[in-house]
Amino acid sequence: MDQSGFSERLTSLLKQKKKTQAHVASAIGTSVPSVHRWTKGGQIEYKNLRSLAEYLDVNWIWLRYGDEAVESVQQMQVNDTAATNRRQEYLNQIMDSENRMRQALDMADIVTWEWNVLTGSVECSKNAATLFNVAENNLPNCMLPYTEKSIEELLNIFGKDEPHTWDFSVEGTNKSIFWFTSRAKLYFDVSGRPTKVIGVSFEIAKNGA
Repeated sequence: MDQSGFSERLTSLLKQKKKTQAHVASAIGTSVPSVHRWTKGGQIEYKNLRSLAEYLDVNWIWLRYGDEAVESVQQMQVNDTAATNRRQEYLNQIMDSENRMRQALDMADIVTWEWNVLTGSVECSKNAATLFNVAENNLPNCMLPYTEKSIEELLNIFGKDEPHTWDFSVEGTNKSIFWFTSRAKLYFDVSGRPTKVIGVSFEIAKNGA
């Protein structure tokens, strides 16, 4: 702590600004002996320090700790800003990459989906409703024929290593039958419990009405 430097800076400021210890004491609501003690190297409370710096119109960090402390704080702020900018740039890159991947999958007529085996909820890419010819959030059960299975049955079907593949068909608007294949993998939490199935589905054949 730069306590002796503080007393020197305070004494110099009082002379420079032509302020007496009584002026200071009255302005910040303290006693003259307290101000005198600060000019002799005595401790100052944070609240009084901020009030004193505001009254003398100086940076409180500089008043208490000197130039090096101000430079250090400024450098920390620069580093924090740089780190924030790097994080934002990284997040932007991830988002751009995900957007490009999503657009590529949409153009290739590939549906991506995630099934939470604990809650039963299914989230699909936006092109699922069009490809499967159903209303959004009303996807065909044939796409995922395992929703009624128990956890033990899912473990037997999907296993823990290789993805599981199955085919299903969807009837189009003109009564044509579209065949799709799905390829998905079961994922587990840190305790080894199955939590979700992540997969893709894409068209493999079409039969006329």
